[in-house]
Amino acid sequence: MPRLFACLFVLILAAAPLSARAADRLPAVETVPAQVEMPSVANRWGMVPGEALTVGIGVVAGVIAMDMMVGSAPALIAGAVAGALIGSWWFDAYGPTLKPITGAMKGGAI
Repeated sequence: MPRLFACLFVLILAAAPLSARAADRLPAVETVPAQVEMPSVANRWGMVPGEALTVGIGVVAGVIAMDMMVGSAPALIAGAVAGALIGSWWFDAYGPTLKPITGAMKGGAI
């Protein structure tokens, strides 16, 4: 049986160049330089750097909290997802600040 597969493999490799050929002629195409827009640095991964930082901190905090409470792999994944959701909500509500924790008012005074 292994010899049969080896023979078939060799036959396929030998027949591959016979079935390949170049096209007769390529159609005439007018070359136009492509207008490529580079993504802005702020939205490279779909979020601004402050949001990425807030979500990342939420993920790390969620994993640490679930590791201390439960410690299993599914719990760590659930903690990471919950932390990401909480971090995204935090950024939408407060931005990348600690205003709810420090009690800072709008003017910056405590």
